[in-house]
Amino acid sequence: MKTIFIFDDSRPTDVLHRIVALGEDGLRLATTMFDGWTLPYCRYAMATVHVSDANHDTAEVVSRTRLSAVEKFDAAYGAGCWVSVWLESPKHDALWLDALQLARERDARIERAAIGYSSAALSRILAAVFSSAEVQPHTTH
Repeated sequence: MKTIFIFDDSRPTDVLHRIVALGEDGLRLATTMFDGWTLPYCRYAMATVHVSDANHDTAEVVSRTRLSAVEKFDAAYGAGCWVSVWLESPKHDALWLDALQLARERDARIERAAIGYSSAALSRILAAVFSSAEVQPHTTH
């Protein structure tokens, strides 16, 4: 059973609230933005509670958000193989800190790979452009 940590990653200056789902293995599963109307129902939408008291105006969007989140969680870990947990103070949770460290390591690996690929690809493109014997000038007619 995998644990998915759900927490508010908003900054004080943010207009919308950024609610993040982070797997115990460091996999970022979802980042969902909630406004003032939907924020009270974010725990239901992110599957940490199972009953919603959303009013008619917000019930549809909250339910769609929940369905999308559950689909992402199921795709990552399998149906019934995960549990989502709301963290009010994530910085005080040792398991969340471990998951965050894993996420940062994953991001660093991806970034290193992307930089390496980009440099190599750019080098090949520049070599192809500047070493071509058949370079034709661009004309407008």
